[in-house]
Parts: sequence; C-alpha cells; structure tokens
Amino acid sequence: MSAGKGRLVMQRVTSGLELSIDGPGADLCAATLVLLKTPTSERAVLDLLRPLDEGQAQSFWALLQEHEVVRPYHHEGRAPRVRGAGSLLDPLAPLLAEGGWCLPPLLVGATWPVEPAVSARRGEVALLLCGGDLVASLARTRPCPRCLMLRRLAYLGKEGEEQTLLLQGRGRIPDRKALRALCADMLLELQKEPLDSGEAIVVQPGEGGGRAVFLVHPDCESCVLRRPPSERAFARDLLKALDDPQPLTPTPGSREALIDPFLGPLVLEVDPGRRGLYPFDSCFVWGSVRLTRWLHEKAYSMSTWGGMHSTHPAPAMAQLIALSEGAERLATKSVRPHIHACPGSDPRMIPSSAFDPRFRDEERERAYCFAVDLVTRAPRLVPYEEVVVGLPKELYAKARRIEPFYSGAASHTTMAQAVVHATLELLGRDAYMISWYRRRALRRLEWPKAPSNIARERARYLRSRGIGIEIFDMTLDAPVTALLVRVTAKRARGNWPEGGALLVAGVGFDAMAALEHALGLACGQFISFALQPSPAKDPLDPAAVRRTARMVPFWRLIVRYFNPRHSDAHAFLGQGKARFEEVGHRAPGTISEKMEVLRRFFEEQSLSWLVTRLTDEPAKEAGFEVVKVVVPGLVSLAPSRADVPFALPRMQRAWPDATREAPNPDPHPLY
Repeated sequence: MSAGKGRLVMQRVTSGLELSIDGPGADLCAATLVLLKTPTSERAVLDLLRPLDEGQAQSFWALLQEHEVVRPYHHEGRAPRVRGAGSLLDPLAPLLAEGGWCLPPLLVGATWPVEPAVSARRGEVALLLCGGDLVASLARTRPCPRCLMLRRLAYLGKEGEEQTLLLQGRGRIPDRKALRALCADMLLELQKEPLDSGEAIVVQPGEGGGRAVFLVHPDCESCVLRRPPSERAFARDLLKALDDPQPLTPTPGSREALIDPFLGPLVLEVDPGRRGLYPFDSCFVWGSVRLTRWLHEKAYSMSTWGGMHSTHPAPAMAQLIALSEGAERLATKSVRPHIHACPGSDPRMIPSSAFDPRFRDEERERAYCFAVDLVTRAPRLVPYEEVVVGLPKELYAKARRIEPFYSGAASHTTMAQAVVHATLELLGRDAYMISWYRRRALRRLEWPKAPSNIARERARYLRSRGIGIEIFDMTLDAPVTALLVRVTAKRARGNWPEGGALLVAGVGFDAMAALEHALGLACGQFISFALQPSPAKDPLDPAAVRRTARMVPFWRLIVRYFNPRHSDAHAFLGQGKARFEEVGHRAPGTISEKMEVLRRFFEEQSLSWLVTRLTDEPAKEAGFEVVKVVVPGLVSLAPSRADVPFALPRMQRAWPDATREAPNPDPHPLY
C-alpha cells in the first residue's frame, strides 16, 4: 500500500476467504484501522469511511457484511463488551481495542463460564487468561472454550489441589506490559492461518505462542450431554459392544490429541535408552495423567505424576500399550455418576456393605453408575465411589472411601477383551490379598523348562542385574492361574537396597501368561527404583518415606519390603515344591470361550459380575474401549491394612492351605 493508491486485503480466519478493495492508500489505511476498533452500526461505519468516496464506502461495507467480517453488536466505548469476566479482564479489553484486534471478532473472557460478547458465529474467537497464559479457540464450536480452560488448568496444579479460584479468574494477573506482549503474540498467531474446531493457540509469557489441539472435557455442560442415557439404553449399548468382535478404529489425529504437549490429558515420555539398558533392548515408556475435575461448582486437580510404564520388543507397541493404559486411567478418573437416589430405594442397587460389611447405607441420596451383571445380563446400579478413581472428598463428600487404584479397569480395542483383562486383574488381586492375610502355604515353583521368549528375556534382564527370581503358585478357586513372584536384590542398585524384595502378582488363563505378566511388573519397578533413583524414593530413609507418603498415602506399603529388616514378614512363602508345568488350567481359546468360563465361575460362586462402560469420547476416537469391572465379594487391593475388608466371606473362608485363622498382622506389600 502506498500513499497514492493501495489495495487492502483482508482474510477471514475461519474460511480463508480474501476481501479486497482499491482506494487512496493513506485514507484507506486510516479508515480501516479505525474500522477495526469495533464500530457498532452501519451509520458509524460509513462515518468512519468518509475519507473514501461514497461508492467505495458503500461497496466496502457491503463486502464486509456479506462475508460477516464485521457485524453490529453492543459495545462500551471502543472496547469489546465483556460480561461477567471480573477484574482480570479490565486491562485486557482496552488493549484489544487499542490494537484494533477484532478481525476475527473476539470473545473475551477469563472466568467460568465464558459469556458471549457478540452474536454466536463460527468465526468468533474466544480469548481467555489462564494462569498467566493467554489461550484462544473458536467460540461456538465443540469442544468449546470451557473445555479449553479445563484442559489447560490441568497443567497448572498438583494432585488434590483446589483450582476453583484460578478457574474464576482470580489467579496470577499479568501487568499491562506483559499483557500487551501476550496479545501481540496472539495476534501474530491468529493471522497465520485459520483456527479449526478443537484447535487452540497457547501464548506463554516470554515464550511466544504455539498451536495445540484439545478434547471435549467430561465436565463441560455445553459439550457433554446434560441428561445421561437411560439405564435401558446404557445396558443395550453395552451388551451390543460386548458382542461386537470388531476392534475400534482410531480417528486420524485422535491419539496425537491425547498427548498434545500443551493441552493433552496424557503425557508420555519415551526413553530410547541404549543397548542393554531396558528389556528387549527396546525403549521404556512412562506416562502421567493431566486432569482437572469440575463438580458442584468446585475445581480440583486430579493429575498424577508417573504411574504408567511399558516395555515391549516393538517400540511402537510399547507406546501403544502405554497410551491404552493412559486412556484407561483418564476414563476412570473422568467418569460421572448416572443417577442420584436413596440407598435401598431400587432393588437393582448394590449396597455398600457388599464391598465391606463395615459400611452401612444411610437413608440419604447417593450417586450411582449404571452397570450390567454379565451373569444375568440384567441392569444394576453400582455406588459411584466403586467406579471413579481418585475423586477428592471435596467433590463427593458422601463417598464411603476414595479408590486410589485402577483395580478392575481395563482398556482394549474391543470391549470383550477389556472385560477379560479387567476381570483377571480382580481375580489375581483377590488371590493375592487372601494369600497374604491368611498366610497360605504357597508352593515354590521351578523355573519353566520351556519359557516363552518374553518370559525368558524379562528374567534374563533382571538376573543379569543382580535380581533373584522366585515363583509361587497362588492359584485359588477361580479357573485361572495366579502366580506370586518375589524378586530380591543381591546387590544394591539405585534406590533398591541389597536384600530388598518386591512381591508382585501375575494372573492369566495359563501359567506362562501369568508369569509374563508378573515379570513385566517387576521390570517396571526395577527401572523406577534402580535406574531412576531419587532421594524421595529411598526406602531406608524414614524421613524421605514420611515426606513421600504425604503425597502418596500408600507409599509406605510400596517401599516397606524393600527394607531388608522386614524380610521375615514374607518368610512363610515356599512351603513345598512343584514343577512349573504342573500348575495351570486348560486355557480357553477364543475370547467368547474365556467370557463363558468366567461367567460360569461367578454363577457357581453366586457372585455378581458387574461391568460399567467408561468409553468416553476421547477414548472411543482413539480406538479404545474402557470398562470398569466390579465384583462385590472379591477382596480388592487396599491402600492400607486398616482398609482391608476382613469380614468378607472369602477372607474368612476355611481355605485348605491357610496357615492362619486370624489375619496376618503384617501389612500387605503393594506393587
């Protein structure tokens, strides 16, 4: 554009359409800059375009209206109207007006919920301040700016930290200079290319801006169904998915969205390592969950650091396994209750006493999730706290307990496979808890004569690093093989002291699958304690154990038997010997056969086999079915000895190999 004559070219952010007009360069430039300060009516626009002749002004106005680049809306002075945004936006709105940043029109907000300042159009962009960052997304699409705000908050808090004030815009407020820099970086990013649905721009102080993608948030009232599905529809869809043998197909880009570095709810770290460092000479993948929950007008961080890990001969498969585990953890942390009702008001309700006889249901309204009993294929109602994981008491004060583990949760490409994996885990942990607290006389098993390649490599990896391996037959009454594997350090490595032991349970339809499972868990813990040491993980430092236990309440049970002084507590293991090949059952072949074997067992034991489907939108698009299996009456893995339901009939049964009637006084090890 020159002072004599010029052409103004404007590009729509939403569609990329270009608008152009010729005119006197200086006048055109001045008029356009004024125009972008949010005029409010046709008359006002035409007044601002007076430097142009009448024909040019009219055609320019018509062109802008035709393509909805500018539209009349209420205003306050020259600033975009901001409703309900609070004091945080007081410095932001004038800056937007001073910069003339209304192409595309902007929604401005920093509180909950984001309120529209202009009419609802796809081309509008929402700007929000979040913990000192400036973020932007399309204003009237799905996922919406509320989803964006919650996804970003998940990166700004520690587990259990309340974020309500931060969500309401009362967090750190940048000064005027810093805010101006953020807005300038945001404008540059907005001008580069149009935003798509589910795409955002994140501008961080001193670091500039970057593009990101974000997913629908389970607590967003705008994007998630306000009314849950009916119980009948839930049961119908669950049984239909259960009978479908076809694996889910991931939507392109959906798995990448789960691990977006700015807004993804999962964080995966891939350490390629070096030859000999990790099992199979492959990579080691570990991950974390980033999630903020918004319930009952309160926001709390439910993010967890670490806890997911995977190794596999194929690096791509190791990453896929970790991603699937992440989808499982994310879904179990994100689940919402389906109904609220008074206990005992419906015969389909599972009472809390079925999980622990110490619980007594009071006559007050409680939250429940829909489930289906796979023994009878009948709908049931399960207490919410038996399904959701890690939900703070502040978000559900009526919870009998807080479930810290993911027992009975599983993710797979088909629902039937997910149900089988989740059920095997429950049966293995039931056998583990009963074996420990009744001090069962478990037989020591010889190393198998023909181990699988996976079992052989995992054992070689541990033994070559000074870790001894012992196998015990822990099989109980279920038609699966349960093994207890004890691994003991022959020399100190990192945070794993000499003589320290780790006990892990493995379960499968055959003994080799159970052994592979247990050795995989042992390898993961070896990498965490021996190869990634930290003063906070030192099991021999009482002060370090106390500090870490404040953040991880069950930490004491994790590290207790790493201390050799407690080795006498598990000296009862190994009464009798047997060949590895002597244990196990005839493994069923197909997934439907495995389902039928499990169904018959629960029917014979008069146990309910409850399944609730947790497959939310992010999991389904990524190609994962997520379930939570709940079996009232099985002994679940507890975060402390005080939480163990000793009064359950299975814990008190007269098992033929039990050496104690009273519960073992030593607390169980966690793995």
